[in-house]
Amino acid sequence: MYEQMLGLGGDSSIYRVYEALGRIVDLSEIVYDHHGHSSVERVMTPDRTAAEMRAKSWANPVDPFTFDISREVELLKKHIEEKNK
Repeated sequence: MYEQMLGLGGDSSIYRVYEALGRIVDLSEIVYDHHGHSSVERVMTPDRTAAEMRAKSWANPVDPFTFDISREVELLKKHIEEKNK
């Protein structure tokens, strides 16, 4: 996770890196309970960790959908190319 993302958004930015590399695998048959978001009550009454993550996100907003991922994409592309030689 990028150190600039002190709270939420890390999963979305990492997804973008792997998407740019064409390395996304469909795992839609796997269903999980995202505990902190599985009901309106849980969203409205976050535990301490969730509350801290939200507070850090609000205090330091970073948009995971526009965050620059080009450096990591290029590093991984080079690594993949070297491995495929």
